[in-house]
Amino acid sequence: MAKRFTHYTTVRLSAGEGGEFEVKLTFSVAWGSPETGRFGPVEGYDPGSDSEVEEIKVAEIDGLTSGWGKAFALGFETDDQIAAAVIEALTDGDYDAMLVEASEEAADDAEAAAEYRAESRRDAARYYGEA
Repeated sequence: MAKRFTHYTTVRLSAGEGGEFEVKLTFSVAWGSPETGRFGPVEGYDPGSDSEVEEIKVAEIDGLTSGWGKAFALGFETDDQIAAAVIEALTDGDYDAMLVEASEEAADDAEAAAEYRAESRRDAARYYGEA
């Protein structure tokens, strides 16, 4: 199961008053790959790929986690339709910000894991070194 990340943004769904909402989104990332095989045989070349945001879900609208109560007022029949409209209203800037946030969180997780491993090795060395 892919790790889920969180992004907060403001989305405008309609012109006029009341069409702008603070939303909390959850999403996963399909991590890209770097270019490889550049200096070898042509058949070994891979241009790599960009990371992409996937599986976006609307977790909150204006602080409400469900039953947002905004669908009917904006001309939607269900909350699922308003959630789809929120996702459709996201800008390239939102997608870029999501990738940056996910990358930073993944780097923090990797650093924390490295610190944990180093601490475990120190503990093991202390324990077994004293025996």
